Amino acid sequence: MKADDLRVPGFVEAGACALDTSLKSGVRFTISHHREERVIYAFAVNDVIKYVGVCDSSQTCFAKRMSRYQGMMGAGTNRRIAGHLKKVLSQGSAVRFSYGGHSRTSVSVISAST
Repeated sequence: MKADDLRVPGFVEAGACALDTSLKSGVRFTISHHREERVIYAFAVNDVIKYVGVCDSSQTCFAKRMSRYQGMMGAGTNRRIAGHLKKVLSQGSAVRFSYGGHSRTSVSVISAST
């Protein structure tokens, strides 16, 4: 699935990731929209969707969710996804993320092995 495919169901580009050795994860997340809202989001590496997630707690907004990846806080998913993003960024890949709508439904990994 290509990142452009997310435009059909209403996903909008929301930011990008970059390497930052001063952070625990080594990855800085820059958010451009909907920082304080609960959203469904997707990470794309070189315009290929690699992960779709959701701000699943009523107390978790988009900015807080991205900060958990950035700080590698909580469960193994945060560490796994942040580690994958750091790896592909180190290889020169572009990483973008998009958001689309609000949901209480969890969405699973598309791929995290590439």
